[in-house]
Amino acid sequence: MIKLTFSLLFLNILLAFTSVGGDWELKKEQEGIKIYTGDKDAGIKKIKIETSINYSAAKVLEILKDKEKYTNWVYKCSEAKLLKKVNENEYYHYQMTSAPWPIQDRDMIVHLKIAENPNGEYILTGKGIPDYLPERSGRVRIKHYQTLWKITPITDNSCQVIYEMRVDPSGAIPAWLYNLGSTEGPLITAQNLKKEVEKRFH
Repeated sequence: MIKLTFSLLFLNILLAFTSVGGDWELKKEQEGIKIYTGDKDAGIKKIKIETSINYSAAKVLEILKDKEKYTNWVYKCSEAKLLKKVNENEYYHYQMTSAPWPIQDRDMIVHLKIAENPNGEYILTGKGIPDYLPERSGRVRIKHYQTLWKITPITDNSCQVIYEMRVDPSGAIPAWLYNLGSTEGPLITAQNLKKEVEKRFH
């Protein structure tokens, strides 16, 4: 129950940053999805997901850019909306993750940037911008959030997806307890992402 409860706080989604980096340890491998944890920052582990998807990198990117549909596939995401579209490669979006009572829901505002390499690889980098909007009653605002997506073509119709995340859930949650659920949420998100791509483009 503890593992399930605190995995709820692992928000996925989603940027001028380098990789969150660190040394990685494989914690779970299932259905072609690998979940790693990395060195800790203020007691909070970093997470990395690696998998492949049998659709083009451009199609996976389209799913990641569709902020309003994050509730379809991001684990426990109960609200998501685009706040500002600067251009096709820069966005601000809001995201909330539901948590079971008595834990308060978590929300955050993310600044997302997208770059494309000459080989067709997409790099999405994200950073939490906690002061972009006023905090809302009954929700704890995530203050520290950093992500990296790498979508690398394998063939014209397949790609490798790597997602790295470092997040401090804020509020009165001990880091050691938060870390207990560090694989379940990311695994379900990766599984759901594959299903969402299949549903959208099949």
